[in-house]
Amino acid sequence: GGFKDGASPELRRARSQRAAAEAKLRKTLQNANGQVTTHQGRVVLAVTPPAPAGALVVGVAAGGGLVLIEPPGVVMLNGTLSQCVAAEETAIDAIRRRLTQEVAAANVDLFQALDAVTRLDVIAARARQASAMNACRPKFVLPPGRAIEMGPGGIYESFDEEQ
Repeated sequence: GGFKDGASPELRRARSQRAAAEAKLRKTLQNANGQVTTHQGRVVLAVTPPAPAGALVVGVAAGGGLVLIEPPGVVMLNGTLSQCVAAEETAIDAIRRRLTQEVAAANVDLFQALDAVTRLDVIAARARQASAMNACRPKFVLPPGRAIEMGPGGIYESFDEEQ
């Protein structure tokens, strides 16, 4: 999964600019002779050899049966698209850093919750095993003045100070 456009204003803007750049690039190439494709992150035309004069050859395909080119007007548009992709990646990295900081801030609470869930899971597993063994139901009795409480440090036993 990725991030939704609304995850940050920067990401929304970067994706909007990227979509506009891609649309402009594809519109420019749709009337050209050749098939529009992508090669190493750049939108190019696949044409039969030889490549037209003035076109930038960026690769070959189909065992040399096709030449991948960037027509002169497309080189600059591909550069713009690359900048938009970089801006999108920068926005995503900023979101990841922010989320990481938020999780780090809740680190103690998360570990306390994990501790409580682990203890409850152990109790449930023991109960399932006892049920499978047809064991007798236990009775829990605490001595007078003692209680089990949940506190910031997890589950602990408390004592009544009056006794």
